[in-house]
Amino acid sequence: MTTLMTDDELEKFEANRDIGAEILQGIKDMLNNNAAKRTTVTETDISLASKNRTNE
Repeated sequence: MTTLMTDDELEKFEANRDIGAEILQGIKDMLNNNAAKRTTVTETDISLASKNRTNE
């Protein structure tokens, strides 16, 4: 279970962050297919039926 930071802990954490570097690192990770989180979307029967109906 994740615990929340106190206001003081959050202030200390935010004071030392380099947001620009974090964003650039995230972009590099995504381009190298090393994203921390991946989402897989599968088509449902309803979306497939809808797609087939519009192609008729």
